[in-house]
Amino acid sequence: LMFHEADFQNCPLQVKKVVSLGNSRVNFVPTIHYKALLSDSIEGFCFRSLTGECVPFTAEVALKLENYLYDCFTLANASGLQISVVPHLDSAKGNIWRNDILFDPARGYGGSNYTDDFLRPSWRALQRANIQQGTFSFQGEMGATIFHHSNTYLKLVNEFRKQFMNIRIVALA
Repeated sequence: LMFHEADFQNCPLQVKKVVSLGNSRVNFVPTIHYKALLSDSIEGFCFRSLTGECVPFTAEVALKLENYLYDCFTLANASGLQISVVPHLDSAKGNIWRNDILFDPARGYGGSNYTDDFLRPSWRALQRANIQQGTFSFQGEMGATIFHHSNTYLKLVNEFRKQFMNIRIVALA
């Protein structure tokens, strides 16, 4: 699990540990946070920094996330590991379970967007690392959003398939 920036920075060490244990797969669970007062009122998404601050997404933060993932994916690929990616959300305040939140992944919330700030940087990292096989989920434990916005997720699945023909897609994790 990669909950905050320190986890992302520590990823190469964790990949080496997976290899030393003789595993053939690694499951990456990159996590960003959502700000919400109610399950149907997302205020935005943020990235937990080294200081613990939940930094709102900007192009710079999304690029930082992409670069951390690229480093992890590249090392895993070079180590012969099969990669699984399960993007994950946690509450910035700890008050609403991710499975209950309702949001459209393509819509902007408070200047941030789940697809543009989280999914696409993950895809670009896979592409840059030349990942040819593996598994990608569009979310983990977030049933409410996928059921309420299934058409948006279907569009995202089709967009992903065009770029990554050999990576198995898991819409629900």
